[in-house]
Amino acid sequence: MPITLGLLKNLLIKPHETLPKIKESSDTTVAQMVLNWILVGIGIGIVSEQIVYSLAAIVGGIVAQTIFTLFLKAALMIAGGKGQYRDVLSSTTYPFFGLSLIIPIISLIGKTNPLAGIGAATILVTLYSVVALVGFLTMLRNSFKLDLITLWVILSLVIMAMTIAAYVSIGLFSIIPGLKYLTISDFINYFSF
Repeated sequence: MPITLGLLKNLLIKPHETLPKIKESSDTTVAQMVLNWILVGIGIGIVSEQIVYSLAAIVGGIVAQTIFTLFLKAALMIAGGKGQYRDVLSSTTYPFFGLSLIIPIISLIGKTNPLAGIGAATILVTLYSVVALVGFLTMLRNSFKLDLITLWVILSLVIMAMTIAAYVSIGLFSIIPGLKYLTISDFINYFSF
């Protein structure tokens, strides 16, 4: 299914009708994923007023989503799921468009009127987080033919494993003699222009 303004509008207004009709196509899914992360990067750029943070969000988000999708697909296959990588990528991309779109909108509102930004963020993030998470689990359920409880447990285990891996990696890196402890700011400054 090609990315059109009609599709994007329907993802915002009628996600319950649009998400089941999406045909998993790797090229349009990747384009949608990039669009989602560009929108998030724009929102971060508005708030931080730093292009480096925008670029870090875009590149880091795309890489993190790709890795998360790979691990989630492996876990779903071990549990007996019958889907493919593109099914998981579609599930982690299309339902999150609304959430990605509201980030720059909330950033603009918050820059002009912080109190209105807090109110808008509370309402819109809650609404589109529910839409994103339910759509994500529904698309996975339809693609992999697993029940929601199994999906929830697998998703929790993948997130837990990735969190443990991140902490172990950071912990091991910090105890190696002669290496300086790195912060996120050091990492971003290293790649800044």
